[in-house]
Amino acid sequence: MDSKNTITRRLVYSALDWGLGHASRSVPILRHLQLKGCQISIAASGQTAELLKIECPWAEFLQIPGYGVTYPEQGGSFRSHIFRQLPEILSAIRQEHIWLKKAMKVHHWDAVISDNRYGFWHPDVPSAIITHQLQIISGMGKIIDGFARKGLYAWINNFTDCWVPDFPHEPSLAGILSHPVKLPAKAKIKYLGLLSRLNKPSPLGSSGILILLSGPEPQRSILESMILDQVADIAEPVTLVRGLPGEVSLPPHGEQLRIHNHLPTSDISKLIQEAAIIICRPGYSTIMDLVRSGRKAVLIPTPGQTEQEYLAIRLQEKGWFPSLAQQDFSLSKALGIKAPHGHIFPEESFEQFKNVVDDFVM
Repeated sequence: MDSKNTITRRLVYSALDWGLGHASRSVPILRHLQLKGCQISIAASGQTAELLKIECPWAEFLQIPGYGVTYPEQGGSFRSHIFRQLPEILSAIRQEHIWLKKAMKVHHWDAVISDNRYGFWHPDVPSAIITHQLQIISGMGKIIDGFARKGLYAWINNFTDCWVPDFPHEPSLAGILSHPVKLPAKAKIKYLGLLSRLNKPSPLGSSGILILLSGPEPQRSILESMILDQVADIAEPVTLVRGLPGEVSLPPHGEQLRIHNHLPTSDISKLIQEAAIIICRPGYSTIMDLVRSGRKAVLIPTPGQTEQEYLAIRLQEKGWFPSLAQQDFSLSKALGIKAPHGHIFPEESFEQFKNVVDDFVM
């Protein structure tokens, strides 16, 4: 790359550890920063660190405590379960802010980028937060949603920039989540277009079923158990990617089923392009990957997770992806749904983020 187009700046990056979506959508940004000549430190732990070490081996890795949020076994108790963890979540936000201020005295970074870690900002350097969720859908009514949004914006306003992985207008992907009536007052809101670590789509295949699992426990394992119990009744070959980077052991399975704990981007991209149909959670990062690939998919929202339930309903109403509730899930039922090929946004939709990132690091 021409030296006049490169930048030498030292940045620190950290992504939320609720599932792997925040880490996976960080990959294109991190790769672009590396190509621009930035020196990057990644603050991470657990499976988030494992994934990013695979995708970004050139980065410096620093250990930072994760949030350790868990989901309930019963979807109906989701809100109360998360509410009980609120003190630990608030403590994690305070502790990551303290961690960053201490680490800054040692590393002297020029900028900070956070994916949904609301305490990961510094008062003395440019700090950007990535989030597609500017509107909280609590499931408890508009008044509670308004209070939650007010608290959310108080955190966002600590950052100099707020990057939203969506479009500033329709057709948007996240709907009201990324386009609330009111925006944060201080942080500069910039829409990134879409983010995906997948390669540019290649000619589509039509062989077998691909199941992509993700998200916090125990719901990830609950859906996995349902799939493993039913896969023997399916005639077609099935590939299961468990979403467990760093895991070594595999559950018992027959020859018809191929299981991977985790796969690098190139392998995931190939599997997605070859599959006749995909079954997965409607995590926002997964949806962006599906849009990137244009593949058929059936969405199974995590029970009680209002964001995923909203996205599943929205995308089904648009005719982009059908969905099925987990309590009604069966492989045969999912395969019987007439899933259209996913909506495909223009190629440049996945390149727009580069202009925003370049303006930030220049």
